[in-house]
Amino acid sequence: MRKLRQRMIDDLRLRNYSKQTIRSYISAVADFARHFNKPPDQLGPEHVRAYPLHLIHEKKLAWPTLEVRGAALRFFYTQTLKQEWFVPEIAKPKVRRKLPTVLSREEVTALLDTTPNLKHPAAPTQARTPRVPGYHWSSL
Repeated sequence: MRKLRQRMIDDLRLRNYSKQTIRSYISAVADFARHFNKPPDQLGPEHVRAYPLHLIHEKKLAWPTLEVRGAALRFFYTQTLKQEWFVPEIAKPKVRRKLPTVLSREEVTALLDTTPNLKHPAAPTQARTPRVPGYHWSSL
């Protein structure tokens, strides 16, 4: 394991990864190997598929943590070990995007009504107003 670890660290350094990323990736691969009690180069596609399920159902890890662990395993198998089977084996979780909060007409009116002078807009609109070319307060 020492040779593999050093080889992975060297590969990460060659690609200019940060110290924190290197630490995270090494820790993720070590945890993966520890879970199956085998060196990671002796683990195959069935282990790579079972590991995220273990992280989700038993360890209850958050999606961002799961993505980091997946990225670490992807790097280890594709860059350090040069394994071609890895890429289709790791599942990519569906991206959950939050919709932005949109103010209603009443909320915008109430916000603008709190300003005594329209040349000095309220704080939330002040940040966005100068960035809109051709914007005029009279257009409201």
